[in-house]
Amino acid sequence: MPHINKFGKIASFDLYDTLIMRRSLTTTSVYEQLWSSLRDKGLAVPDCATFVQARERADADSKNVDAPSLAKILEFLGDDLRPFAQQIETAEVELEMAQLCTIPAGEAHLKQCRRDGFRIAFISDMHIGSAHLGQKLSDLGLLQEDDLLMVSSDHGMSKSKRGRLFQQFLLINEVQAGSVTHFGNSKWSDVTMARKHGLSAHLCPTANPNRFETLLIDSSGDSRVLETMASVSRDTRLYCQTAMNLVEGELSTEHEAQKGIASSVASPVMVAFVLWAIKRCREESISTLRFLTRDGELPYLIAKALPADITQGLDMGMLEVSRRSLVLPAASVVPIDRWLEFGLEPGSFLAQQIELLPASEVVGRVGLSFDQDAELLSQFGLTDPHTPMSKHAANSWKKALQSDVIKQEVVRHSLARLKSTNAYLRQNLPGMSDQRVGLIDIGWTGQQAAMLSALIREEGGCDPLHLHVGRLRDKPLIVEADVEGWLFDERVKLSPVENPVALFESFCVTTAGGVDGYQIDDDGLATAVRRAQPHKENIEAWGQPLVRHCVLAYAANAGAEMNQMSAAALRDICEQLLVAFWASPTRIEAEKWGAFPYEQDQRGQTIRQLSNPYNWAQLKSRLRNNYTGVDWKAGSIELSPIPVRDIMRLREKYRKR
Repeated sequence: MPHINKFGKIASFDLYDTLIMRRSLTTTSVYEQLWSSLRDKGLAVPDCATFVQARERADADSKNVDAPSLAKILEFLGDDLRPFAQQIETAEVELEMAQLCTIPAGEAHLKQCRRDGFRIAFISDMHIGSAHLGQKLSDLGLLQEDDLLMVSSDHGMSKSKRGRLFQQFLLINEVQAGSVTHFGNSKWSDVTMARKHGLSAHLCPTANPNRFETLLIDSSGDSRVLETMASVSRDTRLYCQTAMNLVEGELSTEHEAQKGIASSVASPVMVAFVLWAIKRCREESISTLRFLTRDGELPYLIAKALPADITQGLDMGMLEVSRRSLVLPAASVVPIDRWLEFGLEPGSFLAQQIELLPASEVVGRVGLSFDQDAELLSQFGLTDPHTPMSKHAANSWKKALQSDVIKQEVVRHSLARLKSTNAYLRQNLPGMSDQRVGLIDIGWTGQQAAMLSALIREEGGCDPLHLHVGRLRDKPLIVEADVEGWLFDERVKLSPVENPVALFESFCVTTAGGVDGYQIDDDGLATAVRRAQPHKENIEAWGQPLVRHCVLAYAANAGAEMNQMSAAALRDICEQLLVAFWASPTRIEAEKWGAFPYEQDQRGQTIRQLSNPYNWAQLKSRLRNNYTGVDWKAGSIELSPIPVRDIMRLREKYRKR
């Protein structure tokens, strides 16, 4: 830490957004609250908008005064409000003090400086003087008896205008500039101006709104809830951190980037999705909600973390299903030819990753195995279970699936799996024959949802309502199903970001393994058979526990406010946040979030980072539109060497026009 540890040295701290912070992030919202307080006190002030404009005009008109006090600022009020100046001042001071709370990293740094033997000083530009701020700092446990406190409005001089407050601090306290180390969040006021007068200075930007919070703040004129969302986002990343570093050079930039994305992008987006799903279920009089594994695990935990009144009366739980657990049983309730038609299209449930996975994994999707069905498989040239199928073998396998003998085997294995699958659904969807259930998942193609609907209908259940984040293509489902997309529904418009599947996988990733199928015990209880998560350690090392902690803390603290907004308004702002992050990451964001270990197949056999620098060969395939990699393109571009990065950026700029 950049402490000066000799006896007699002073550590000085800026206050706002270094040691303490307001809950409100704009003066407009402060003045709206001030108006409400004045009305409650019985003052005959004008309507809220007029009052806020007058109060903001007073701020603007007093700008030419260096470090004005609140009383001085209020002298610039119009004739209609000036008679209330004293009452306004009292109410504003009360409101300001009530808004303030400590910043964990700032408080930790202050305590460390005390332990290191520094004398502590507080130097702040603020229109509310030391009489009030000093008491608040004492109440918060920050100010002690021998500390120094200097506030600009008490002296008529500020840090920001030529650093005169620093000069006054040195003069009044008779100390040499070289004995003072100053810490503050403003590069200009706390660093440049402090150094101008000979102080050591360190930038402490951790509590400054990040770029996503700034987006919310800039949009908050349409809804104060957006400002609340930004405030909760800032609180979340400041309070959920594991390290308590304050100074810019000591902060882990990757850790800060991950906290920022988790708290300011993933959190509002995922909470907004869950709120939409709950509202849709209530609109349809659906009271039974099931969140589908594995991507539905985080939405389920969000729903549990929301204020109780939002989810009151709902029966919520997890439904342990997967494409792997549903595909084969569905083959006996969906016409087999249609099942094969939809399953063998590129990237679908039977054809996905054939060129990468061992052949045993591929044939296992239809219930066959090299141990039990070696003779049958050999008829189609399949004898090696351990290596991926060659292109020729893959084509032979696809043709084999059209043969009557293989179709019969598929249906036979399907029926064998259907009994335990149906038992599991009956046990975990109580009352499905009498009422609809809401099934919540991240989604994308909708085919898993369609097969699940077919299985439920086969058991005499009502057609469920599937609520997904997105639907990626305007293609018919394998069978009829009621599927609604929240954000990315390409039946309505193209997705605003590329590869949203990987984006939401990084938000929702879990350390639990996928579902292989179901088993029935001796008591007739059906349970899911889950496999181990093959790269749990990698997920945890990347930071999944931190991301999840941030999202759930955000849900608890912002859910009630967000629930007041319309689903459309929330959807629009979430789209802006996602585009800002996913389409235009900073380099450090690309490095940290791009290190996410992304599963590229349902079994987790193929793993790679989301972002990887492009080489010249990959650049050529990108330019020719025949790139076959699955990655976060904007992140990979950001990490690529300069010539490749510049070419790709230029290409993307003109491609999007």
